[in-house]
Amino acid sequence: MTLEQFKAWLLSRGATIEPSTSEWELVRYRLPSAPGVQIIYRNKKERQTYTGTSFRDWESAYHQVNNLVERVKIPSQPLNIRERSNARRELIVQLRKRDGDNCFYCTTDLFNGEIDPTIEHLIPKAHKGSNHIGNLVLACEPCNQRAGDLPLIQKLQLRKISQ
Repeated sequence: MTLEQFKAWLLSRGATIEPSTSEWELVRYRLPSAPGVQIIYRNKKERQTYTGTSFRDWESAYHQVNNLVERVKIPSQPLNIRERSNARRELIVQLRKRDGDNCFYCTTDLFNGEIDPTIEHLIPKAHKGSNHIGNLVLACEPCNQRAGDLPLIQKLQLRKISQ
């Protein structure tokens, strides 16, 4: 999408395009539905940076101009406790289907009613591990605590020791 297409999209939504105040501003505008001025900049590396709702506006315009269906809906509010609980439950179901009912480390049955399963990051978040399902396993609380922020190789050694 070109900058001119984006400006036309903005105008069709009632935006006012304002004059740029620096050489780095690509577009400065106000939308009736958003507070304040939104700006898209071009930095020294020729990359765009966004303020306020400008990234969401650019993405919406891009999808509409190119007749695409928006792939991701970003929630305007963080997930509430019930939604997080449901997401966690769903993740446990997926991990259980993939890995079975036992603790990754000690092979204790996590679904016997006595133990609550925990979700363990193989590569800890402290070591830039992700929340991707490929980095997650089920573990009992003591094993999860023991593994803590250990590097992956040490976690795999814990697994060998436990088995």
